[in-house]
Amino acid sequence: MLVPSQPAAPESPPGVRASALPLRRLLRSSAIVVAVWFLAVVLGAGPASAYWTATGSVTAEVSTGTLSAPTAVTVSLIGASTIPVNWTASSGTPNPEGYYITRSSSNGMAVPACGTSSTVLVTGTSCTDTAVAAGTFTYTVTAVYKSWTAASVPSGAVTVVAANKLAFTTSPSGATAGAPISPAVAVSLQSVLGTTVEAAGVPITVSLSGLNLNGARLSGTLTALTNAQGVAVFNDLSIDKAGLGFTLTATSSGLLDATSSPFTVNAPLPASRLVITTPPVSGPASATASLGQVTLQLQDASGNSAPAPAGGTVVALSSNSTGTKVFSATASGTPTTSLTIPAGSSTASFYYGDTKAGTPTLTISASGLTSAIQTATVSAAAASRMVFTSAPVSGAASATANLGPATVQRQDTFGNPVTAGATTLALTSNSAGGKVFSATAGGSTTTSVTIPAGSSTASFYYGDTKAGTPTLTVSASGLTSATQTATINAAAASKVVFTSAPVSGAASATATLGPATVQRQDTFGNPVTAGATTLALSSNSTGSKVFSATAGGTSTTNVMIPAGSSTASFYYGDTKAGTPTLTVSANGLTSATQTATVTAAPAARLMFGQQPPSTVRGGQVIAPAVTVLIVDGFGNQTTGTVQVTMRKGASPGDLKGSLTITAVNGIATFSDLYIAGQATASHVLIASTPGFADVTSNPFNAN
Repeated sequence: MLVPSQPAAPESPPGVRASALPLRRLLRSSAIVVAVWFLAVVLGAGPASAYWTATGSVTAEVSTGTLSAPTAVTVSLIGASTIPVNWTASSGTPNPEGYYITRSSSNGMAVPACGTSSTVLVTGTSCTDTAVAAGTFTYTVTAVYKSWTAASVPSGAVTVVAANKLAFTTSPSGATAGAPISPAVAVSLQSVLGTTVEAAGVPITVSLSGLNLNGARLSGTLTALTNAQGVAVFNDLSIDKAGLGFTLTATSSGLLDATSSPFTVNAPLPASRLVITTPPVSGPASATASLGQVTLQLQDASGNSAPAPAGGTVVALSSNSTGTKVFSATASGTPTTSLTIPAGSSTASFYYGDTKAGTPTLTISASGLTSAIQTATVSAAAASRMVFTSAPVSGAASATANLGPATVQRQDTFGNPVTAGATTLALTSNSAGGKVFSATAGGSTTTSVTIPAGSSTASFYYGDTKAGTPTLTVSASGLTSATQTATINAAAASKVVFTSAPVSGAASATATLGPATVQRQDTFGNPVTAGATTLALSSNSTGSKVFSATAGGTSTTNVMIPAGSSTASFYYGDTKAGTPTLTVSANGLTSATQTATVTAAPAARLMFGQQPPSTVRGGQVIAPAVTVLIVDGFGNQTTGTVQVTMRKGASPGDLKGSLTITAVNGIATFSDLYIAGQATASHVLIASTPGFADVTSNPFNAN
């Protein structure tokens, strides 16, 4: 069994509605089925039929619809022989596969148009018919779907008229020798009926004619092409000699010539003024004359061009720019301040350059003539560098950016501000402290700012915790960086700090250790020199401590940091060996502390360290062991190693044990002393060593 899965596509003549009922019939193998439908007539159309063949059993379905004709066909004429055709697409089902267009002449003959045919279709709703011959035409658009077609109603008529002659639209009415003919001469294409034929690109040539030329010559652009309106315009024609009865002749291949009305060429009047005939120059700043050409003209009192006399006319070139301005006869040529309009000519040209952006006035002058002036527009050249335009920032050290604003500008190589485009600027400082930038005073930290398009500047603020003169650098890709030295002063004093190493030395009753130096600083550690500050000096030593402003000088309890300085020094003395803490304080400031090291002075005497107990037993070792110290003059134990001899005073009994001991680190320990014999009595021990006075212990009893 054969069952088509897609709807069958019937074929019918245009404008016919096809309809059919589903058909199913079982046939024997190899049987041929032919189905014929008779179609109702729709809108006056004839019948259409659809048929197919198959073998075996067949199930068939047929889609029905109407192929509609396109509507609203319109035509127009562009130029001499180009006709656009537009229409509204067919509606309904099926959609057409495309359209072909026919052009019908007034005699009823139809030919393909727009490059189409019944097999070459366009799928849009417009086309352009070109190179159409003269005549009157209508256009028909036919929709195509497979073998179905549906033709539109013909368009309105359009008439194509061919050019066969030339005509002067604007003839010369008079001229001055050597000056352009004004108004400009115009020649048009015309039909045999005298109507203008709108055809572009047709070359027309003009020549000088007349009975009394006397060697006169026509100059300028002698051949011009017609525009879309079919008119050729000659803007720069001139005749070099005066005369009467001159005419112009216009010619073009295949067209009848045209001759203008006779006109007179008058002799020129003497030049009375200079006029710049070109638009004002404009462009970027430059050290060479590259803006132009600027063309100047000699004119008479009526505004006609006037030739320079024999020897030419020398003109002076000047500008009121405050920059470096330059003129030259050629683009970027040798600088000059004058040029010459040659004899017989009325014009000369020059170029201008200026390093200063602005609107300078150019003045062209010559003896006896009214000067010509024109305002040039000089814009900045390409950006080449960054420059600080604000004074160097200065102020107190700070952890936030509050110094400024500092303003930088992008400039061209001549120093003109550049406003074109946006530029991102990187901000850096060579400070060793904590440096910070922000776009606003005290604002968020940033490392860059942007010059927006339309502006030439950007500003920022700076902060630094280190006093000094750091260099600020503003850089941008491709541009020379800007640098500026900032001045960072110390902030208000907040503390006192020792800047010298801890003092150390022997015990003394005078201040000889030092000098110890202290400095007043701000919170960032910068030295503060503003104003005077009195410093109080103290020590936690339990000995006799002493301070002085000079070594061994008068005792004091304070020193002064004078205005203009950040430091003060002093000396220290202490009779007590040890590591006392020295404190330097000032009103409103955090104090400075430092640990001194005081050692014993040279050994000067003996001193009992461990005295004998108040009562001892005769014949028994005295405990704890008696010790003798080798001390300095202030009683500080030294490290001496002298031999110390112990004896008993004049009392009954004998002192036994090791009676001579060598001191170790300044201490002699007698560990085995005892009283022998008649022990019951009051006793004292006497320690001695050569060079030192004997020392006697406290009394003690023995029993």
